[in-house]
Amino acid sequence: MFPLLPDEQCLFDSIRDYWDTHNYSPSIRELETATGERSRSKLQTRLNSLQQKGYIAWKQGQARTCQVLVRGIPVLGAIQAGLVVEHPTDMVERVELPGVPYRSELYALKVCGDSMINAHICEGDLVVIRPNPDLWALRRDAIAVVWVEGSGATLKYVEFDGELVHLKPANPAYPVLKVSPEEIELKGIVVSVHRSYSYCSDHRC
Repeated sequence: MFPLLPDEQCLFDSIRDYWDTHNYSPSIRELETATGERSRSKLQTRLNSLQQKGYIAWKQGQARTCQVLVRGIPVLGAIQAGLVVEHPTDMVERVELPGVPYRSELYALKVCGDSMINAHICEGDLVVIRPNPDLWALRRDAIAVVWVEGSGATLKYVEFDGELVHLKPANPAYPVLKVSPEEIELKGIVVSVHRSYSYCSDHRC
């Protein structure tokens, strides 16, 4: 789906929040109040844009017709917390996760493997990812999805050591992958972890 501009995201959030609270569509006037937009024509332009992008359905000139079409975070497949795998790109499903408001740029990946187990990320968990292509803006010990040239994508701690980037597992059974910045591409950082299964094999998650 097409990403949302900031004003569109604000409007979409207002529509969805109203639906979650009242279980019916907000009026145009209520959306004006919620977003602080005084121009009705600008608001209607954003509604049309949301509809064209597939986020809502609405009928101009009719009262309370805004319907939310998109809910939840798209799951784009699996990410290997172990070795590396082909980068996931296809949406498998959408899931609504507690405490995760919808943002058009966010996506989730299902974790395979146990290399991040000491970071409380287990096989079957969902990690919510915020895209971030700026490798050098990462905070210390960030957990990120990294594309490794010639190998694929992996989920690891990212640390810097001189001219090298260390992709570190959270499991001593796995080696640290040492690469040059030119060999990798940062795809996004983990913003939250959600347990998909109630049981983790070694009970440490």
